[in-house]
Amino acid sequence: MKKFPHICFYTGDWMKDPRLSLCKPATRGVWIDLLCAMHEFDRSGELRGTTDQLARLARCSTEELVSALTELQTTGAADLLQRNGTWAIANRRMKKEAITREKRAVAGSIGGSKSGANRQQKPDTDNEDECESQIIQYCISLGLPASDGKAVFAKWQGNNWTNGGQAIRDWKATIRSWKLQGYLPSQRLRKNEVVVVPKQFHKSEPPPAEFIDWHKRNGEGDNPVVAWRSDRERQAFYKSRRES
Repeated sequence: MKKFPHICFYTGDWMKDPRLSLCKPATRGVWIDLLCAMHEFDRSGELRGTTDQLARLARCSTEELVSALTELQTTGAADLLQRNGTWAIANRRMKKEAITREKRAVAGSIGGSKSGANRQQKPDTDNEDECESQIIQYCISLGLPASDGKAVFAKWQGNNWTNGGQAIRDWKATIRSWKLQGYLPSQRLRKNEVVVVPKQFHKSEPPPAEFIDWHKRNGEGDNPVVAWRSDRERQAFYKSRRES
């Protein structure tokens, strides 16, 4: 946790709290030292320790500490509990602020309420076949081949549903991102693969790089269908043909 060099001190609460005003000046001095100790530890608003330990934190004798804690408990200025020689002390405001910080941190890690509610690390099923089927169907809905869905499922299943060492936060968003960046198997350039271009697209110069990623022959015999990596590449090629 990040350590803050300052404490958020509400002077109005300190001066106007009737329960604290009932305490003696010495008790208030011990209490402010304990509040500073709470802040220095973890800002949780809680302290635990024996009488000797808390006396050292409050920079007072054990007698002065016991007298101060007893008065704080009697007036209700602080939440205190003693059991088996150990004190548990809590400041209500600091404790409430710590809980709020924790909730905000959790909410920030998963995004807003709407987007966070729609995020899933993996398909909502414990059956591996159904899980793989959902991933394949989602890939198909994005215009990707079923083989990409099978490859993605196998990769995530083998990596315990992590990506780059981090737990997957949204499996659908990850697939969309991989598609945009050309990371899926059907989009990768295959080295050492023969480039085949339909006859109507033959040119005198070597075929463009767009044709490297194609579905080999795909049942089309001597005139195989080219698998374009994106609509932009397809449109660019047709445009270059028209201009030439």
